[in-house]
Amino acid sequence: MNRWIRIAAAPALAVALASCGGGAGHESAAGANPATEPLAAPAAPKAAAAPAAPKGTALGDLVSIGSDELPQRGSIKIDTKVQENSLFTGFGCRAAASWEFDLNREYKKLTATAGVDDYSYADDEVNVKVLVDGRDVGQANVKLGAPQNIDVDVTNGLRLRIEATRNSGRCVAATGYSTTVALANANLAK
Repeated sequence: MNRWIRIAAAPALAVALASCGGGAGHESAAGANPATEPLAAPAAPKAAAAPAAPKGTALGDLVSIGSDELPQRGSIKIDTKVQENSLFTGFGCRAAASWEFDLNREYKKLTATAGVDDYSYADDEVNVKVLVDGRDVGQANVKLGAPQNIDVDVTNGLRLRIEATRNSGRCVAATGYSTTVALANANLAK
C-alpha cells in the first residue's frame, strides 16, 4: 500500500520540489527518478482493420438502358437465403425478359448468382444468358432451389445484356403471379 501512496503522491511531490527550487540534481545517472515521474497512460488498443470492400461496382449501381423493362433492385430469397443486393424481374405472363447496361469499357469481369426466387413456380426453368456487345459470354440454367454462379469475362465491353427465357408462360393473369428471375450480388470488377 505504501508503494501506491508513493506513486499517487509522486506528481504532487515533484511539483512541490520544483517550486521550491529543489529536485534539481536528484536524478540518477541512469535517467529520471521513477518516484518523481508521472504515470503514463496505457496505450490505446489498435482498432481492428475494416474488411476490404469488393473492388468494382455493383451491377445494380449502373443505369439500366434499352431494356424490355427496368429490373427491380433490392432483396430476394433464392434457395432459402435472402440476397440483399439483387436485380430481379417477374416474368408475368411473358416467356422472356432482358436488361441492358452501359459498361463504358471499364470492367473486366462480371460475377453473380443467377436464380429464381423461392416463390416462383416449382417446375419453371430459366435460361440466363450474358452477352457483351452481342457476343454470348456465358449462360446458366436455373430453377427453384438450384441457383448457379456466373463468372464471365467482360473486358473492353461497351454494352452488357442479360437475357432470361423461361420454359413456360404460366402465370395468374389477375394477380401477375409467375416466376421471378434474379441476379444476386452481381459485381463488376475492374
